[in-house]
Amino acid sequence: MRPLSTMTALSLALLLACGGEGEPGEGEPMERPESASEMHGEHGGEHGGSAMDEGGEHAGHGGAGTGAMTELRRFTVEGDVMQISDARDRIDIDHEDVEGYMPAMTMPFFPEEASLLEGLSVGDRVEFTFEPREGGRHVITAITKK
Repeated sequence: MRPLSTMTALSLALLLACGGEGEPGEGEPMERPESASEMHGEHGGEHGGSAMDEGGEHAGHGGAGTGAMTELRRFTVEGDVMQISDARDRIDIDHEDVEGYMPAMTMPFFPEEASLLEGLSVGDRVEFTFEPREGGRHVITAITKK
């Protein structure tokens, strides 16, 4: 028997939590979290490996249906560069815990400007500041090698 993928396991957990009753929008309205801590409450334990879904977005932090972030939040954290896209419009970082927001994991970040990634390479240890934005994207506003 093959083990479940992270995406399959998350889908199954969501289906069970919802009672398996139809799609959002059918029947009663779907409740939205009132705070970031509620929205990220499903991260009680460590993720095994990458927490990205099939579309390259970080599973559990946004995507369609999460609504707009109501407050601007910035976080500064350290991590290791795992991958940089050829277009330099995405960087995957294995980051430390983000106090009060999410546990340590590997996930994609998107630089505010491609020039922020100049001089960085896979394997570099970095300190970076990011902001959660609409659609579940985590945008880097500053990044430096450690």
